[in-house]
Order: sequence, then C-alpha cells, then structure tokens
Amino acid sequence: METVNEFVDQFLAYLAKERHYSALSIKAYRTDLAQFCKRMEIVKGTRFLPVDVTPQDVRDWQMELLDEGITTRSVCRKLTSLRVFFRYMLKEERVEKDPMLKVAAPKMSKRLPVFVEEGQMGNLLDADIDVYFFHDYEGQRDRLIIKMFYCTGMRLAELIGLRDCDVDCAKKMIKVTGKRNKQRLIPFADSLKNDILAYQRLRDESVAEHADRLFVLKSGAPLYAMAVQRVVKKYLEMV
Repeated sequence: METVNEFVDQFLAYLAKERHYSALSIKAYRTDLAQFCKRMEIVKGTRFLPVDVTPQDVRDWQMELLDEGITTRSVCRKLTSLRVFFRYMLKEERVEKDPMLKVAAPKMSKRLPVFVEEGQMGNLLDADIDVYFFHDYEGQRDRLIIKMFYCTGMRLAELIGLRDCDVDCAKKMIKVTGKRNKQRLIPFADSLKNDILAYQRLRDESVAEHADRLFVLKSGAPLYAMAVQRVVKKYLEMV
C-alpha cells in the first residue's frame, strides 16, 4: 500500500516532468506539503492517506498557521499547494472528492507596489564605481546583477540560470529560460554589453574554476537565489 509521501513524490515528479515547473516552485510545493503531512500525521496517524483528508482538517491547519503569525500571503500560497496536489489526486483517481473545494482562502490585503525612481537607480549605477560598489570581483558582479535586472526585467530564477552561452554580446541579445521552460530573447544596449564583457574578464581572472554560469560565487559555485536577494536588498537600501 502506497504512503502519502509516495503520492507527494509522484505529484512533484509530475510537476517537474509534465508541467515543467521550476526547481524553486517544486521546492516550495515540497515544503508546503511536508508541513501539512506532518500536521496530519499528528491528527490522523502516520498511515493516513490523501483520501482521509477532510475540508475541516485543512481549515484547522489554516487557522493554526494564522494563529502562529504566518502571513496571510504565505497561508494562501500553502493552500494553493494543497489545491494543486488534490486536483492531481482527483485526476489520478486516488481520491473521489477534492477537500479543497470547500475551503476558502483568507482574504489578502492589497499591497501597493514600491518603486525605485529612475534618478535613484541612476545614482546607484552611474556614480563612480567606488561610491557604492567595491572594485573587487564581488563588487563588479553585484553591480552587473543590479543593472541586469534593471535593464532587462528578467526574473530571479532566469538570472541565476544564465550561462555564458546565453549571452550574445555581438548581437546584444540574452536568451532566458522562464516558467515552463519557455525561452525568449531580450535585447540590451551597448552600456550593458560593455559591463558584461568587463565582468566576464574579471571573473575569469579572479575565479580559478567556475561553474558553467554567468554569475558565480567567489568560490566558483553557482550563485543561488538568497544570495541575489541579499545583493538587491543591500544596494537598493543605499538609495
């Protein structure tokens, strides 16, 4: 008899192979489902199955999360993970009813977007290099990361997945792979082209061996999402 963890593994494999979800999305689904399963094991026992889950079980978990101080946005994301999972279970005929149909998500307050003004970005990127960024490899890499986001509008996962072969400085085009493995080309200007070439030269001089990625750590390992988030937060707070 299959366990709930085996059902979850099959679901995640389905998202990766058939729906082409990104690694970051699959990691989020895995975390949410593992958290829910842990809670259900306490309530139902370690041998519970998806068919044992009731709408009230989900509502109780939702209230527990909110009582623990989890943000409404995060709770809604976790409920979305459960919705997609149970739709898959229904499609595979592993459950007869979808418990999520009778579960309402908490209302989220609308957050106004925060914009960085063009003048502030100009101060950051056009100032003398040592005003905000160090002259070393990491300083030049961080500056290019900020400029790449600003000039191309690409997503975080797209940026950290860039390889040298994705950047054509002769044609001034970047090939990015987005959600569902969809690819698109982004044109860029001469100013970004010059910065990319200068960065690549410095990276090849400063990092002895590096992964087949455009942006890497000083150790040569691929840059990861949290490191990029810290970079963006650090420098935008300066302006």
